[in-house]
Amino acid sequence: MQANGNPEPATSRRSPTRRLISLLLGGLMALGGAFAFLWMFFHVVEPVKGLFWIAPVVVSVIGVAIIWDDIRNP
Repeated sequence: MQANGNPEPATSRRSPTRRLISLLLGGLMALGGAFAFLWMFFHVVEPVKGLFWIAPVVVSVIGVAIIWDDIRNP
């Protein structure tokens, strides 16, 4: 407890192992989503519902968000 009555701030430092795992997960998700999107773009010849196009984009965006969080909050 601090002198002004506020609780101690939570530490936001991540262990190196957790940071490495998070960076790998984010990188793999970003690359996997991009690969899936490009594969669908170049190889699918029939019309595909928008829901199927959204899936690889969402996976890629989540991967980028994980990487962004690791870079912004060391």
